[in-house]
Amino acid sequence: MKRKVILSLSVIVLFAAVQFHCSKKSSTGPEPSKDTTKTIVVNGKANVFAAGRSVLPPPSNALAGEFPPVLSLASVTHRPITFSSIAGGVSGRAGLAATGPDGYAEGSGTDVTPLQGISGIRHGAKVLFLVGVFLNDAEPADPAPPAIDFTDAEHLPDIRPQLKQVFFIGDGRTETGSGETQKFYIPDGATRLFLGFADGYNFQGAPAFYDDNSGELSVTVNL
Repeated sequence: MKRKVILSLSVIVLFAAVQFHCSKKSSTGPEPSKDTTKTIVVNGKANVFAAGRSVLPPPSNALAGEFPPVLSLASVTHRPITFSSIAGGVSGRAGLAATGPDGYAEGSGTDVTPLQGISGIRHGAKVLFLVGVFLNDAEPADPAPPAIDFTDAEHLPDIRPQLKQVFFIGDGRTETGSGETQKFYIPDGATRLFLGFADGYNFQGAPAFYDDNSGELSVTVNL
């Protein structure tokens, strides 16, 4: 009888060990995706309306600036993205003191119109702020999505733009230099993120007048 009890206990202990091992193995699952941090430089002449193109738009505009830098989203496995650091400054014309990523406070504000499939953008009190646009692999073409008015929306904790819809990034926080870190949700189908500025004559109307800008921003993105 004693030997049978010892044998039974051994079987129970072995069964429990196997169950624990299987449970531990199945609970681990795949390795969670890790954040990818990338830092890129955005020149003050970076024309967001040139995103995804081979020719600066419009071709006849001598003040079309430069192509905006791009981040590939091909390896991004989770949403949203955030901006952990945006440093530096840009100026809108010669002799004008540089401003940070939230732009200048100016009464006339920004009301730049769409161009060749990329939306315009509005802000009732600021100009020359950092913006972005999400694109898929295709070159943007009309129709463009509606422009977002960021006069109040710049303070939202969650920003959800459509493909080809220019959006306010600024310093990536709900308040200038403070507040929550904002979350920018990648729209379905997006494979690229472009960073730049929305400029025009007095920051109104058709995109233009990039060539008198100067300075740059160093932007750290958490993908």
